[in-house]
Amino acid sequence: MVLQSVVPPLPATPIQVAGGYVFGTPAAFAMSWAGIMLGSAICFGISRLTGRRFVVRSRRLARLDHSIQKHGAIIAFVAGLIPLISFGAVSYAAGLSGLSFWRFILAAALGLTPSTLAIVHLGGAETAPGIYAALGALAAISVAAYAYYRRLS
Repeated sequence: MVLQSVVPPLPATPIQVAGGYVFGTPAAFAMSWAGIMLGSAICFGISRLTGRRFVVRSRRLARLDHSIQKHGAIIAFVAGLIPLISFGAVSYAAGLSGLSFWRFILAAALGLTPSTLAIVHLGGAETAPGIYAALGALAAISVAAYAYYRRLS
């Protein structure tokens, strides 16, 4: 999961579903969540160390940077709730902004928990009702995240 986070084009969902199938929901959740969090921290750090200085020097990006610094934790939280968003890309973008590392990590941890659990459970569910429950939870999470995002806009 760390590699998946650092290289954004790699999809997380199939890896998480396979992890749920192979290891079961609790173990796969722990491994997936820890891997995504570590990968997100690495992406944030790489971006902060290599690209932040270009954002700081740009007058055109100053307003956007200020906005992300102010609302970036909410953006990271909502992005974490949506299972199909590449969180590595979100982490790189957050690292470019003025958002503090710890606010980003806390928001990411809270946002990624329900979606990671639902996706891993898809692979770990042994019965059809379990799979339907996980799919329903995933749909509910996505709808709630979209509604929250629309409310912010």
